[in-house]
Parts: sequence; C-alpha cells; structure tokens
Amino acid sequence: LFPNPFNPELSISYALPKDALTRVVVFNTMGEEVDVILPEQMTRSGYHTYYWNAADQPSGMYFIQVQAGNHVDTQKAILVK
Repeated sequence: LFPNPFNPELSISYALPKDALTRVVVFNTMGEEVDVILPEQMTRSGYHTYYWNAADQPSGMYFIQVQAGNHVDTQKAILVK
C-alpha cells in the first residue's frame, strides 16, 4: 500500500503467481465493507495495481483485503484529511 498514510488516493499492488479468482475490498474498523475495488473475477498471474479514492470517506484506519484463490491478505491503511 502506498502512500500510507494517504489522502485521498491509495495505491494497492500485489502479485499473483498463477491465475486466481480475485477480489479486493475495503473494510472500516467496525468490520463493515465500505468499498469494493475489484469485484470477484478471474485475474491473470502477474503484477497488479489498483487505486482507491477515499475522498468520500472520513479520516481513520481502513483495512484493504486482497482475496486470491485460497489466500487472503489484509493490510491497514490510514486516511488523513
């Protein structure tokens, strides 16, 4: 995740070693899904970058979750306005 803290755009990058059903979502600290960056879809292997514009979200901590196949990776990002 870059930059972190961010305002208002966050870059989310990850690498897939093989094609996988992938989903990228954002949760708030209450565990509520606040945005879907990438709806569940088959994604080719390789390096991927997506951007989340949080201009309509309040300052605070968010959790960015990348789900790819059986693997789930969650990282925190801080939005500072």
